[in-house]
Amino acid sequence: MAALGGTGFGTPAAADSWSCRDRHDVIIEGQRPLTLSLAEAELAAPIIIEERGADLMLSVDNAEFRHLTYPMTRYAWRWLMPSPEGIRLQLKAGSTADATARVHVRCEPPDQTRQAWLAKAQDLADSIDRHVQSDPKMADFDRLVDSAQDPADRAAAMHMRALVWFLQGDYLSSAQAYAETAPLWLAIGDRTRAGGAYLGAADLYQRAGRPHEADPMLAQTENLLDKNADAYFTSRAALTRCDRLKAEGKLEQIISCNRDVIRQLRRIGELDEAIRMAGQLLVAFRDSGDQDRIEEVLVEIDRDPMLERASWYTRGYLALMRSFVQRDRGKLMNALALISDSLQAFERAAEGRERWQASALLQAADIYGQLGMSDQAYRLLAQAISLYDPTSAPDRIAAALMKLAILDRANGRIEAAAAWYQRAERIYALLGRPIERADAELGLLETRLPRDRSEAEAALRQSRDWSSLSAANAGRLALVQVRWMITAGQYDQAGALLDASKATTRALPQQLLAVRLRAELEVQQGRASAALSLLEAELKQLQQLAAQGSNGVLGYLAMRAGRDLRADWVRIALSQSPAVAVDAWWRVLVASAPLQSVRPGQHSGDNRFSSALSMELLGNGSSEASDRALLTTLAQTNATAQQTMSPMPSLEPVRQQLGSSWLLVVVPSEPRSAALWISAERALVVPIPGSSELRDQVRQLAADLQSPSRPVASISRSAGALAASLYAGAPMAAAPERLLVLSDELIGTVPLSLLPWPGSERPLIETTTVGWIARFDQGVKADNDSAAIHAIIAPGNAATEKVGLGKLRYAEQEADLIARTEPQRQLIRASDLKATRSALLSALSDPNAWVHLAAHGYAKPELLGYAGTWLANPKDPARSDFLSWMDIIDTPLRAQLAVLNACQLAAGPDATSQSSLSFASAVTAAGVDHVVAAFWPISDSASAIWIPAFYSAMRDQPASHSMDALHAAQLALKNSRAYRHPYYWASLAHFQRLTVND
Repeated sequence: MAALGGTGFGTPAAADSWSCRDRHDVIIEGQRPLTLSLAEAELAAPIIIEERGADLMLSVDNAEFRHLTYPMTRYAWRWLMPSPEGIRLQLKAGSTADATARVHVRCEPPDQTRQAWLAKAQDLADSIDRHVQSDPKMADFDRLVDSAQDPADRAAAMHMRALVWFLQGDYLSSAQAYAETAPLWLAIGDRTRAGGAYLGAADLYQRAGRPHEADPMLAQTENLLDKNADAYFTSRAALTRCDRLKAEGKLEQIISCNRDVIRQLRRIGELDEAIRMAGQLLVAFRDSGDQDRIEEVLVEIDRDPMLERASWYTRGYLALMRSFVQRDRGKLMNALALISDSLQAFERAAEGRERWQASALLQAADIYGQLGMSDQAYRLLAQAISLYDPTSAPDRIAAALMKLAILDRANGRIEAAAAWYQRAERIYALLGRPIERADAELGLLETRLPRDRSEAEAALRQSRDWSSLSAANAGRLALVQVRWMITAGQYDQAGALLDASKATTRALPQQLLAVRLRAELEVQQGRASAALSLLEAELKQLQQLAAQGSNGVLGYLAMRAGRDLRADWVRIALSQSPAVAVDAWWRVLVASAPLQSVRPGQHSGDNRFSSALSMELLGNGSSEASDRALLTTLAQTNATAQQTMSPMPSLEPVRQQLGSSWLLVVVPSEPRSAALWISAERALVVPIPGSSELRDQVRQLAADLQSPSRPVASISRSAGALAASLYAGAPMAAAPERLLVLSDELIGTVPLSLLPWPGSERPLIETTTVGWIARFDQGVKADNDSAAIHAIIAPGNAATEKVGLGKLRYAEQEADLIARTEPQRQLIRASDLKATRSALLSALSDPNAWVHLAAHGYAKPELLGYAGTWLANPKDPARSDFLSWMDIIDTPLRAQLAVLNACQLAAGPDATSQSSLSFASAVTAAGVDHVVAAFWPISDSASAIWIPAFYSAMRDQPASHSMDALHAAQLALKNSRAYRHPYYWASLAHFQRLTVND
């Protein structure tokens, strides 16, 4: 190290001229760059820039700033050979603290062998910059160590090799390597770097769950470091002491210790480190389950005046840590907003970008999974994994495997989930990560729940020591044990454990599972009515959660999270004698339908998701961009939206509103589902086949309806089987004249008009007018026959043709067909370039409008938001705009009728998909009373038959007549020569809001 040090250091007033005899210390004030021009340095004289305990970044000849990392993140140096013209250096601190750089200008260069070795060492140091994603190869560092001739070079090479093991997540190997390196630094008289190496060993032994091996390393660190000259490292040593207390469970001492470290870091100007420490303290409280302390730290962070001076990396890190807390509390809306903030901060960060972006995406994927957005969660996981290299980030790969396991378990793929858990457990075992390993083992345990009492009793006897499991996950273990106890008949023990775990922080799925287990426990102990009350109360809690989000999309998703609660309620209620009153069924199950949560407020006007999705679908963008825009959209809040749920109409006024119609509500469950049959005179509940059987039948019918070439006989068999299940136990022998069905995910895309009534082979289109109820509202329906028709005609262009959406040849004729059929009604046209999103939204917002849309539609129901229509782009005639349902769900729409003549705009969640609401349902939920749309792609040319038939039936009629008019239009298609196949007419469906004055 003598070659790098020496005497005669000074602090020049101006450092713009240097010679080979000069060695200077220069002060860099924070992140304000300092420029050094070394124009008079002797030719071939090497220059060494050395850190003096700070985080330093260097730019050479205006190149990008890079951290000095050789051989360690602090107290590093960079060896440079200037060109004959000289060299221009820029230095800035990598944190908020001022930095000191020591600049050496050597008179004699090293020999060629060492010069080549140093160049190779510097290249390898750049490849393991810990602040960016890297892919270091251990063999390269082994060769560097073996080829080092100088003792200082060998120590530096071994120090870097230890860092590589750390970056690869191998904490034990890294700790051992740091412990071996420290004596080499001491041998050449460098106490600071020796102390840093011992500190690395202590920290990593601690992380690997070996505190007793960490203690002697930490003692060596504190013995070597100077409290003033090495203030940063002494602070980090104190932090390792805090972690030692954490391993011993000494909560109050941990708090005091961490606060002392934060004060030390602030005192030396390391504000980023201090704020990150506050984030770690927050996570420590989260792991301990101390809710009061969590709140205390959150308030302190919010009020911290230093936060505005923190780096973007630190802000992103802090937002991500806070999202963990909100997720564990079940406050998913808050968590998503914080993840969005973290990603935006990491985008602007100078370091840590890809690795921390991946961590944020993993967190978002976890929450998407909780909200039922499984396919979107898989996409985010794929993005996150692509940002990690398996060889350099095995612990992060293991974290991604854990998320995959959770998703697969939630979707019933138990074997796949178990495989992911096992792979993650093996990685954590190899890395020496006991807490994470215990979490993986717990997940594996959750996939192997006992099937009967004997298995449950055996599992309880074999319970292992879970002391390594963090308090944040202890609640999950309690729920597993409660399920075992209930299966084993140990009801008192199960109840006691549930009571004891109430204070445990739980994510939303665990909260819901705890309620379901409590309800099951009540049933097993003969208190079924108490079980039903518990489930109903939790459904009301979900309604409040949906309302608090101030975001219609999240409200819809939050209510969908209650599907299992509803199914449990049905299962228990069906088993009761005497039967549960129909009013209770209505109050619980209809009020908790997902679309009941949507309360349109003032639309934010932010359409970044639709814009990004347009680029993706047209082949000019990426799914990563649309997924990022989706997260931003979900994280938005709507301050002017209603904060409380509007009252749900009670059953009696709804019955009075039905007139001669029957209303059917189907709620899936196992082993039996429930069908509520409601009319003006009667209301009853009958059991029908379970959700699995219904799902299979819906899937079979959907498969048979894929094209007009499918045999009608096969379609009829599938339709008959489904009808026999849905209408089993119906209170009338003959098909009703009018049938309304509440739209629900399992059956929400069933072509009702195609189904026959039990005992008949004729489809309902021949006997019955059918339609969907999207939601119920209180109020007075405004229904008149004087509305103007707004025709929005967007037939497509060259952009849509490139992705297989050819120009709609007959779209332009639809306005003429309407004008000839309804000559007395005003027709307002917006065609081609005028058929924009603003034109459509303006028409849908007009309370005196009927809206007719002729355009291309698109739906990918498994992905949230991928359902909508293509419209003209007013800024670029060659492009098209995609309008997603997410753009309209929070927009108050007032049109009386919307006829959406575009493919798939009624396609939404059903038996084969889980995520995206249909565009038609969103239009209805946002305020349009009556909507006509198609479940699957429809024939452009068929419009010449059904549109005149529809508007002829609407002549001199109010919008409420549209259900009957659609029935007439479908009959026109069925009775035609070219379009009699069910593929053409069964796709069309009518949706409505049923508004009643309670």
